[in-house]
Amino acid sequence: MDSLKLNFDDEKLIQIIKDGELVSFPTDTIYGVGCIYDNKLAYDKLVLLKKRPPEKPFTLMLSSKEQIEQFAEINSKIKRVIDTFLPGELTLILKVKDKTYSWVHLNSLTIGIRVSGLNKVTSLIQKVNKPLLVTSVNESNEKPLNDYESIKNKFNGKIKAIVEYKGYQNSNVASTIVLMIDDEIKLIRQGKIPFAEILKVWED
Repeated sequence: MDSLKLNFDDEKLIQIIKDGELVSFPTDTIYGVGCIYDNKLAYDKLVLLKKRPPEKPFTLMLSSKEQIEQFAEINSKIKRVIDTFLPGELTLILKVKDKTYSWVHLNSLTIGIRVSGLNKVTSLIQKVNKPLLVTSVNESNEKPLNDYESIKNKFNGKIKAIVEYKGYQNSNVASTIVLMIDDEIKLIRQGKIPFAEILKVWED
């Protein structure tokens, strides 16, 4: 069956996610593909789609920065960074707190967390009422896809629904990834937000 073409406000999109299916949607950075976080079968579908090593966890995407403390350990330095840059084009690798679902953190000490700066995304997650596991739309070691047509051509039928958001242009740059644990801060991937700016807030 072909992938469905939906928009962010379609009630069918919410139900598809709740049913444990994969969906693809634009964010403030690039398109993502994801699933509801507490469904192991949905997680397995995401691993299969990505052809991804099963020991590499996905990012947990939340509807608000206030939710971060439910899943990760934060201190005053980390909180300053969160309050300054989120929602936005930043993924944080933090010490995991909630270990309810092993496939979310893969029994590691850390968890990747993101709060998108695109309101349509945070609103969608809020309607689903649960976080999503999200990753770029590509097979491992291939270039991420960032538009509806190329995603449809590559993954038609493998992703249940693809969101087309007409008139919207994301940054086309993957998020900056920073690891922050206790008093340690480390750049993992440079994106649009300069690490120097994050470091300045961290050390303030």
